[in-house]
Amino acid sequence: MLEIRDEQDVRGWLAAPDHGPAMFHSLDLRPFAQGFARTTTAGCAFLDCELAPETAAQAVAEGAYVVSKAPGVPFRQFPSRWYTVATIYDGFQPGRPGSWADSYDHRCFRWFMEEQAVPRRLNAAEAVAAKLHDTAMEHAVGRFLKQCGRRAVAFMGGHDVSRNAPSYRDVAVLARDLHRLGFLIITGGGPGLMEAANLGAFLAPFADHELNVALAELAPAPDYKEVDAWLETACAVRARLLGTWDAPSHPGGPSLGIPTWLYGHEPPNLFASHIAKFFYNALREDGLVSVSSGGIIFAEGNAGTVQEIFQDATQNYYRGRLSPTPMVLLGRDYWHRSAHPADPKAKPLYPLLKRLAEEKGFERSLLLTDDLEEAREFVVAAARAAEVELRLADERIPELGLSAMPTEDAAERRAARAYVEGLLRAAERDRYRVGAGEDGVADGCVYALWEIAARLGAGRPLAREAGRERAAILDFVGAVLARCEEERADGHGETPEAEGRVAVLQGLYSALEAGAHRR
Repeated sequence: MLEIRDEQDVRGWLAAPDHGPAMFHSLDLRPFAQGFARTTTAGCAFLDCELAPETAAQAVAEGAYVVSKAPGVPFRQFPSRWYTVATIYDGFQPGRPGSWADSYDHRCFRWFMEEQAVPRRLNAAEAVAAKLHDTAMEHAVGRFLKQCGRRAVAFMGGHDVSRNAPSYRDVAVLARDLHRLGFLIITGGGPGLMEAANLGAFLAPFADHELNVALAELAPAPDYKEVDAWLETACAVRARLLGTWDAPSHPGGPSLGIPTWLYGHEPPNLFASHIAKFFYNALREDGLVSVSSGGIIFAEGNAGTVQEIFQDATQNYYRGRLSPTPMVLLGRDYWHRSAHPADPKAKPLYPLLKRLAEEKGFERSLLLTDDLEEAREFVVAAARAAEVELRLADERIPELGLSAMPTEDAAERRAARAYVEGLLRAAERDRYRVGAGEDGVADGCVYALWEIAARLGAGRPLAREAGRERAAILDFVGAVLARCEEERADGHGETPEAEGRVAVLQGLYSALEAGAHRR
């Protein structure tokens, strides 16, 4: 279904003569009442939209799906996009002490929490509103990752680490270097080492010396608990480099912060260009780990960081056919037992983590180091070793028509099947890590590839002449396509999985057909 998130798209939809149903997200549609009166709303969905009374009555009469805003909530249930510094800090005024309390961010925090770390008891309507908001945020993250097109590397670490700590600089440098090498930096979006990583990505488009300048500007307010000074200094860095404190980040410095209002007493840092803030921390934590396709770097941290380490280890442990993602523990003495630990907060969990990795064969994806260059090269080497570039699965399917074809020779047939299975593994990895499976189309791509791999495994003999080989595989792909189209026509077409099967097979068939004509 077409998703409409701004007024320009509303006008385009209303002007189209043969438009289908659409999903409208958090829009004021009252000015478009006459346009809706001239068309039908049947099959449409209106999510947290403001409707003119006549449009609302029309939508109900025509069976449209309407979700109205819950009373008393300070947020949109279906935000159309992720947050930015300007939107999350709407209402905040630099230079006015205590104005964070007037921001959108703090209003949501007060609504959700009874006291620090204790959410208040929500009624059913409020709980649904919060969960709908988080679902919209989850989808916003998926859209951003697809649009960005970079392999994501997450940084996890303590929220309470001072801006003046050596580890703060180290994390900022490493994040800046990885961003410049083409990675997307993701953090938990809060202060401490999360801020350091977002700061590194923010500064990536600028000259190296800007990091020292920024650290000097931030140094007078090292602790987020002095919130006015902490925010003021960050605003000063942004204003100096961007013109105003709430301007969009430099196009060359995108990064993602994923904070939570469960820890809403910690202000979100101002250096993430895209912010997806969640009410429910469990959903946020799972998303942080799952989308980090390029690996996770764990700097010194507390219980939350320890939780994230073992959450990541659990995914690598039970990964099935998926390739493990890199895990870098930054700080030998912090994460490993030493005779004279320098830090009383050290957490020597590395031996247990190494044991888990050895049990399930992902020890080569594990690195314990103090060396920033070694950490950087470890992440880069893992990305280079990946079987395919990170792209949506359906973009690489047509390549199959230009490569290995099955023949009556068993070795050649096995090679053809291995090629298809390579695409299959890549499609599954993308579905799992990028979140493409949320819309079902990636699931359809995977199912279609399983079908092709199974047919190749059956290995019916094919003629050895190149043209006849290509024609034969064209026939068998066409047969699979015809069957999928018949199933869709029999009532499965409403599911995006069925659409995904047909779309990927049509792309494959077109590529094969073009190749046959060239022969």
